[in-house]
Amino acid sequence: MRRDLLQIGLVPPAALVRVVLLDSDLRYNAGGLRYFAAPVEDLAKLDIYAKTVMFIEDVSTALSLPDMPGKVAIITPSHSLGELCRVKWIANSHQCLYFGSIDLRSFAILNNIRVYLPNTESCFMDQQTMAQNQDLWSHDDISAQDLPMPMALNQREMSMYRMLAA
Repeated sequence: MRRDLLQIGLVPPAALVRVVLLDSDLRYNAGGLRYFAAPVEDLAKLDIYAKTVMFIEDVSTALSLPDMPGKVAIITPSHSLGELCRVKWIANSHQCLYFGSIDLRSFAILNNIRVYLPNTESCFMDQQTMAQNQDLWSHDDISAQDLPMPMALNQREMSMYRMLAA
């Protein structure tokens, strides 16, 4: 909270989470909206049932997805991740997927999601994908020392994390 706003009695707006409803039936229960942003508290009020929740880092990627029955894309927020993962319709989905970059920060985010949603699957965060996309490689802007050691990664993911850290 910004102190200057609080000092004059104003409350700053809530942080927003961006969502893409990829199913027309789910959109019907959300006023017909396909893409919107709302505070976590408002997302918790939605009366929807998503079979699959996909956490995606990139807005453009999420918006370019075609309609898919039962699926919701959430642009991974940099805030309120634990609170978001406890939203009933997210926590009760059959499947959670995480589409992140192949970098240290993305593995840390995957770890943080798994603290709340342990069955979350990572997608395209592997050595094969990395090797096939060498033309897109860049340097990480963070070091492994700046992040807590991820504990909720599987063996394949931990191997990638250690390789990136080295």
